Amino acid sequence: MKMKKYLRNHPQATLLNILWLIVNTLLNTVTAVLFTFSTNAIFEKNLSKLFFWLGINLLTWLVVMVSEYFQDVSQEKLIQRLLVDLRADVSTQIAQSDINQFHQKNVGQYISHYINDAEIIENHSFHNFFGLVGDVAAVVFAAITLAMYHYLLLLTAVVLAVVMLVLPKQFRKRLSVATANLSQANGAFSNQITNLLNGFNVFFNANKLRLLPQRVGLAAESYGANKVAYTRVEDQVDTGINLISLICQMLVDVVTSVLAILGQIPLGAISSTGSIAASIFNGLKHLSKEQVQLRATEPLIQELQPAPKYAETSATSFSFQDKIAASHLSYQLAGQQIITNLNFVIKKSEKVAIVGHSGSGKSTLLKILNGQLKDYQGSVQIDGHELNSLSSQQISQISQYVDQDNYLFNDSITNNVTIWEAEPNRDQVAQSLSFAGVDFVDNCDMVISENGRNFSGGQQQRLALARSFFGPRAIACLDEVTSALDVKTAQAIDQRLLADSELTVVEVTHHLNPALADQYSQVISLDKEKI
Repeated sequence: MKMKKYLRNHPQATLLNILWLIVNTLLNTVTAVLFTFSTNAIFEKNLSKLFFWLGINLLTWLVVMVSEYFQDVSQEKLIQRLLVDLRADVSTQIAQSDINQFHQKNVGQYISHYINDAEIIENHSFHNFFGLVGDVAAVVFAAITLAMYHYLLLLTAVVLAVVMLVLPKQFRKRLSVATANLSQANGAFSNQITNLLNGFNVFFNANKLRLLPQRVGLAAESYGANKVAYTRVEDQVDTGINLISLICQMLVDVVTSVLAILGQIPLGAISSTGSIAASIFNGLKHLSKEQVQLRATEPLIQELQPAPKYAETSATSFSFQDKIAASHLSYQLAGQQIITNLNFVIKKSEKVAIVGHSGSGKSTLLKILNGQLKDYQGSVQIDGHELNSLSSQQISQISQYVDQDNYLFNDSITNNVTIWEAEPNRDQVAQSLSFAGVDFVDNCDMVISENGRNFSGGQQQRLALARSFFGPRAIACLDEVTSALDVKTAQAIDQRLLADSELTVVEVTHHLNPALADQYSQVISLDKEKI
């Protein structure tokens, strides 16, 4: 089972909780046996003996309650550590994606993996595993205790236990399907809510905020229907297992009563064996359901696993030494020709402008050169390596893509610029901000609001640009990076980029600045009449 992987990450805590559960289960069985002695004292009409055994039983119960309290807390700490590991795997899986793979899902669906799927796995896998351990221990100890009273009780329990374990397997497939459907419904619901909330400004500006509750309501109704369907299947499984358990307990009670009437066991055993039989079949009932749910969540856990060789792939180094060469480069999108038979060579340290009218394919070409679009026709080579044969990790080592819509994290300015570098060089941070024209920040520890809401569009663009100055790569792919800036500031930033003798600049622009035009080594025009 994939769940075992997470338990093996914490062997000592896992073993401690398993042993602790077994001890608590043994103590619970002892409390049931003690009822035999107190019940016998009633038949013997011996008050002192009755109160003695009741006192012993009470003391045992107090020990059980205190022990179970601390074990529950210890178990919850362990489960939360397992969930940290699970969410780390989800993050690693996301980190393995290239930009196109990532955007095949909505952010809401990824959030659903972290929250909804993790909750399903927590309840139906991690908690059920420890429940399974406790239930197995309860069944074993109860069976041993019944054997001490009479072998026929043990024989009856064993036969009925087989029935309890075999019959519920028929429910497994239905619950697995229901669990998978619920996971999909969770993702779809998160996706829909994220989509609607991201469009709040659209609703507001169209004076249609009244539609927001309506659209959320429709999404909630769809999710609710899936939740009801899952609950229906889960309750049907519970009802079936409960019915089997009840019949089995009644049969044990019948055998116990017959043995007591025949004098084969003491009368006081009736009170204990009933409780012990309940432990066996309640344990088996839970065990059956836990087994079904554990197996039902296995495909979900498998879905969240990262690829096994991620570390090897990401460690492969790559550098840019010579040139980018495009030969007969073409690109189609939805059957429409965006780029046709394009040829050019960009040498290291060159400064290149990509121009053309709106829709001519400028951003598309830049994304091809940055490795985001690999389904092109023709050839694009970096130092003789075909671009679509390189991994995303290799490309990101040499090329940085900066566009006009860079996201700002709800964190400090320093962490936004350095992307959480452990010990950032403060002077380098300040220099990067200065190069990007960030003259409106006095404290680099200032926290940026969600997606930069406490700054204007132009200020957000300059803060995002500071990232590229802090961690420059050999190739800078720039897509209208100064579009929201005033002419003076934009020209100053462009001047710094063009003056960097080591940097290869490939810049998309709608309007080539005449004052800087002679500093570009070549201009690639995508206007159809000029191709």
